[in-house]
Amino acid sequence: TEFLRFRDVIYKSSSVTTGIEPKKARTTTGGSLVFKTKSPNVRLSFEFVAGQENRGSVFAVRQNGGASQYFSVAADALSYNLELHSNFAAGTLVTYRVILPHYSNPILKEIKPDLGHVLQEFTPPTRSPYIAIGDSISHGAGQKGTFETYPWLVSEGLNLELYSLAVGGSKISVKAAEGLADWTNIRAITILIGFNDWRTGKSIAQLKTDYGSLLNKIRSLHPNVPVFCLSLLYSTNTSTNSSGATLADARVAINNVVQSRINAGDSNLKLVDTTGWIHDADLYDAVHLNATGARKVATQLRARMSIDLGI
Repeated sequence: TEFLRFRDVIYKSSSVTTGIEPKKARTTTGGSLVFKTKSPNVRLSFEFVAGQENRGSVFAVRQNGGASQYFSVAADALSYNLELHSNFAAGTLVTYRVILPHYSNPILKEIKPDLGHVLQEFTPPTRSPYIAIGDSISHGAGQKGTFETYPWLVSEGLNLELYSLAVGGSKISVKAAEGLADWTNIRAITILIGFNDWRTGKSIAQLKTDYGSLLNKIRSLHPNVPVFCLSLLYSTNTSTNSSGATLADARVAINNVVQSRINAGDSNLKLVDTTGWIHDADLYDAVHLNATGARKVATQLRARMSIDLGI
């Protein structure tokens, strides 16, 4: 079983066409696997395909909602057996939640309980979908795994089901947004995108056009879903791109696109000003968040979303 986050067109097309790098789109950031069993031991067998995006894997596993256990896998591994042992008395039904890695693509081959034991059928709790659109900052570059990314922390804090459409290196992608047609009853969408558009030399005029097209596509599919547009985060990158624009210029441009639509009457579109949320100590490098920075962004964003969503 391969846990894919996008429609096939993203994997079969060039990033020049879609704005998203197909190999990075195959990674499992934001995903988790839940099952129940009374088996004292369970083995999950995974495979990794050589040549795919793989920066190493860290699985986080929780039993009955308890503290996480962490399992690390080297980036060059082509297979891995995740060996789980119940922390509870014999005969106890345990709910396992396996939080998948963020920068690799573990393909599940088998879940094998002990002889004489089975996986129990169950109906998972219904949680409203939360969609996170973004680039490597939202994908989790600079953090150890999905469990440290800000979209994951937001989803857990608000009890929403995360679907991460964040991909490292991505630009604004209308083609990816078309996949939102596959969801119903979305509770919220967050957007933190535009850095790579600016970095690769896109003009301010084109940046505004593309961001507007993204919002147009989202609104054509989900006219009333609350959409939280984050201003581009603080960065130590003070350079000017090939079209003569600074990151500050890009930040203002995106803010203006969002604010103009709010002014035009889209009351469910939210401009989230991230000024002051993070500082130098919260960065892994010039752009990406470290674990502390991700927690800070999650705390601020979760508070804003909680107020606006009433949850």
